[in-house]
Amino acid sequence: GAFASPDQAHMAASSLLLLNADAHNPKVRRKMPKDSFADATVQNGLPRALMETLFDAVTQLDLRVEERPSMQVVREGWVRKRGRAGADWTPRFAVLSTRALYLYDTAWTAEPSQILPLEH
Repeated sequence: GAFASPDQAHMAASSLLLLNADAHNPKVRRKMPKDSFADATVQNGLPRALMETLFDAVTQLDLRVEERPSMQVVREGWVRKRGRAGADWTPRFAVLSTRALYLYDTAWTAEPSQILPLEH
C-alpha cells in the first residue's frame, strides 16, 4: 500500500481533513502553503510525493461531509443556539443525519453554518 502502517494512514487522513478545513474555510485568511504541508507530513514519515498530490486534490475540491439533498435525515427542525460569550440565543434550523448535526441560518440555506460530526 501507499503507507507503511495503519498509523501512517491515520496520520495522512487526519492531516488531509485539517488541510481541507484550512483550505476551504473563508474565515481562515492565511492558507497553508503546499511546502509547509508537505514538510509537516514528511516529518511524520509520510511519502512526500503522495502528500503533495493529495494537497493539490484537497485544495482544489472541498471534501464535504454530506450534501443536504442526499443526506439520510433522522430529524429536522428549529433549535435555539447560544451565541459566543453567553450572548443571546439565536434560532438555527437543525438537521440531524446519520453522520452529523448540521445547523443552518435558515431552513432553505444550502451551506450549514456549523457541522457537529457524530462519533461512533
